[in-house]
Amino acid sequence: MRPIFLFCLALLVGCNDTQSGSNSIPAIAAGQGESTAAAHRDEWLHGTWELTYDPDKSPTDWLIFAADSSVEVETEDGRVISGRYVLDGSSLTLTMSLSFRDISIPLQVSSDRSQISNESGAYYTKLVERPAG
Repeated sequence: MRPIFLFCLALLVGCNDTQSGSNSIPAIAAGQGESTAAAHRDEWLHGTWELTYDPDKSPTDWLIFAADSSVEVETEDGRVISGRYVLDGSSLTLTMSLSFRDISIPLQVSSDRSQISNESGAYYTKLVERPAG
């Protein structure tokens, strides 16, 4: 599996299905009014995570998590895909909005919360400060 942005882009370019599938983002957004305690529980996730290792050697991208359960994927050249996330223990699911449908991307959080990885072994680590560029 490729980094998140390239995975989304491949689906966008390679898919001829222009029918709108079931839209899971409103269902996730409906849970957006979660309690302060729940928002605080996920606070460690909020911020910018950088693609640190990718066995496919794809270009760097960033996952940017916000307290309102939104997420953005940004590439080195400034392209952005927006979506929502759901964190359930060590399972993290991104639901990204593409022009023709939403896609869900399953990720895993390491036990010490230092990495977010996909099934190919590519992983993201949290940045203290995003480099200017």
